[in-house]
Amino acid sequence: DCHLAVATGKQLDDTTPPPAGFDFVYLSIIQPSQCWAWAQVHNPSGAARGAALEHVETALQRAETHGVIRRAIQLSALRALALDTLGRRDEAVTALEAAVRRAAALGFVRSFVDLGEGICTLLHALAERHPGDTHVATLLEAFESGPLRDSRTTGAVPGSTPRTTTRSA
Repeated sequence: DCHLAVATGKQLDDTTPPPAGFDFVYLSIIQPSQCWAWAQVHNPSGAARGAALEHVETALQRAETHGVIRRAIQLSALRALALDTLGRRDEAVTALEAAVRRAAALGFVRSFVDLGEGICTLLHALAERHPGDTHVATLLEAFESGPLRDSRTTGAVPGSTPRTTTRSA
């Protein structure tokens, strides 16, 4: 199980395939393929990171096609993280900006915080582009204080630990 492997700190190699395409069967917040992609984004192999980006873009297109807005926002943020790990910072910040705009209307915070320090770095870059953006400030505050802080610093797998927040997506 990919989620369990990542939760226990196991490094997936760049030959580990994504889970079968059954994401839309589950109603949980984090899907098996999102977990796989998150692990591959953190893999030191450029090939693994590239495969993760390709997988996320395909899953994002599927989520958009089916109108699964929450998943599309999560995948958009993960896409931004993948772009950044591939050295495409400007494109990553632009992609994250689109995800944040969409998430702001719904009050989503956890979808970003669960992705960890990489997203925090991108959010700081986004805050430099748009000083005074209230939702970016809210997201950065979630990293710095509150119940999300402790789980963020443990390196937990996205969605693996229960948290209490006003909006959990």
